Amino acid sequence: MFPDVSISTNEPGSGPAGAAHIVGMTIGTTGAAEIISSLERYLAEIGDPVLRENLAREIGGLKREFGLVFERHHPEGIRLPKHTVKRGSKVVINSINGKPANNSVFYRVHRLDKDPATEVIVDADGNQSEHPVASLTVAKEFGDVMYPGLRKLSEIRRGDPDAPVHTFINGENYHALEALQYTHAGKVDLIYIDPPYNTGAADWKYNDRYVDAKDGYRHSKWLSFMEKRLLIAKQLLKDTGVVIMAIDDNEHHRLRVLADQIFGEANFLANLTWQGTLKNNARYTGSGGDYMLVYASNRELLDSCNTRWTEEKDGIHSVLAAGRDAWLKSGRDADKATELFRQWWKQNGQGASGGLKEYNRIDERGRVFQRDNMTAPEDRPNRSRHVLFHPVTGEACPLPKSGWNCSTETLLLREAAGDIFFGAVPGSIPRAKRYLEAMDRQVPGPTFFQRRTDSSQHLASVLGDRRFPFPKDHTVLMRWFRMIAPKNAVILDFFGGSGTTAEAVI
Repeated sequence: MFPDVSISTNEPGSGPAGAAHIVGMTIGTTGAAEIISSLERYLAEIGDPVLRENLAREIGGLKREFGLVFERHHPEGIRLPKHTVKRGSKVVINSINGKPANNSVFYRVHRLDKDPATEVIVDADGNQSEHPVASLTVAKEFGDVMYPGLRKLSEIRRGDPDAPVHTFINGENYHALEALQYTHAGKVDLIYIDPPYNTGAADWKYNDRYVDAKDGYRHSKWLSFMEKRLLIAKQLLKDTGVVIMAIDDNEHHRLRVLADQIFGEANFLANLTWQGTLKNNARYTGSGGDYMLVYASNRELLDSCNTRWTEEKDGIHSVLAAGRDAWLKSGRDADKATELFRQWWKQNGQGASGGLKEYNRIDERGRVFQRDNMTAPEDRPNRSRHVLFHPVTGEACPLPKSGWNCSTETLLLREAAGDIFFGAVPGSIPRAKRYLEAMDRQVPGPTFFQRRTDSSQHLASVLGDRRFPFPKDHTVLMRWFRMIAPKNAVILDFFGGSGTTAEAVI
C-alpha cells in the first residue's frame, strides 16, 4: 500500500539466486504518517478500554520502520590459527587437495581419528567428509561464545613508571572492543576511526574474502560490519564523549543514517569536509574530498557544560610579534607604531585570514586592535544615551540616533579603561577597541584544505618506504583532537592502521 523500500534484484552471480538486495532508507508517505498520527489522537477519546486497546494494536501494525534498512544475515567470522583443532571445534577448511578452499563456510568437527595429524571427520550440515588436520583452522562466528583476554607482548617506557601509557592491541577489532568493555566502559573521551571505505576496489575483506564492486551485498556487509562495532563503541564513550568517523562518498550517506540510529539524530554535531588536492583528470568535479562525521554521546549534556570548540587563529603570534616590534621601534608612539604596523601588513599580509587583517592599529598602550561599532541597532529603554567627550578636543561627540549598544555603566567602564577609540576626525562617532590578544581564538569552519600527499611523504620519511598507501595526516588529527578532547583525554582508534592517531596524541 505504501512505497516504503527500494528493492533491486541482484546481478547474476552477485548473491543467492532470486534474493532481493535491500539497502536503502524507508520512505513513508506523508499522508500515511498523518493518518496514523490522527488515529492515535482519536484513541484518547474512546471510552471503552477494550476497544481502545484493540484499535491501538491495529494502528501499531500500520507503522513502518524508518531509517536504514539492510540485510543483517551475513555472519561474520574470524579464524583463530593458534587454537588447537579438537572434537566439537568449529573450523574452516583452508585447502582441499592442495588447492584453496572457500574458507567462509564453517564446519563442525564430528570425530578425530586416532592419528589427528592425518585426518579428521567434519560434519557440515549433516554431510561428513574427511580432511587433514593441517588443512583446518579453528574459527568463530558472531554469536559464538568467546572470552576475550589480552596478553602483553612487549612494552616501552620512557617516563614515570606509574604514568598512563599508550596501548596498542593487536587483534580483531570487534573482540578487542569486547575486551575493552570490561576495562573502559563509559571511560573514553574521544573515539576516532578511519574504517574501510568500501570502494569496491577489493580494499576490504569480509570473512577473509575481499569485497569487490561485483558483490551485490557489499553495502549490506559493510553496514553489518560497522553496526556491530559502533554499538560497542557507544558503550565505551563517556556521557560527554565524542566520536569522529572518517569516510568518503562511497558510504557517507549510509554511515550518516546508521550513526543517526546508533548515536541518535539529536546527537549529530558536524559533517566536516576535508578537501585534498583536486584531481584535474576528473570528468565532472575535482573530487578529492573526504568527510568526518562527528557525533556526541549526549549533545544536551555537552551543551549544558558550555562546551565550545575553538582554536588559535592561524598566524596570530606573528601579528602580535609585529605589533610589539612596531611599538618599540616607534618609541611607544601610537600613531607612528600604527604606521609601521600597517607597512608590515602590506609586506606580510598575503594569505593572512581576513579576520586578522582587520587588526591594523596600535593604541596608546601598545595593544593591537580594530575598531568595533558601539551603535545600538535599535532604540531600547536599556540602551545608554550618555554623551561622551573627546579626550583631546574636549568637545561632545555625536550621539547615535538609537543610543549605544550597552548600558551607561559599561560605557563608563570602557572609557575609564581606555577601551574607546575616539579618532582624529572631529565629529566622528566613537567606537570600541577590540584587542587581538583577547580575540586570539576562533570557531573552526566545517570545511578545510590539507594536501594528502603531505601525510604519505611524512610517513615514508619515518618508515623508509610507502607500506601504507593512504595514511591520514597526523597534523589534521592533532588539530581536531586539541579542540574536541580534554587535556587528559582517553582517545580510542579501533581501526588503527599506520598509527596516525597514536602519533597525533603523542
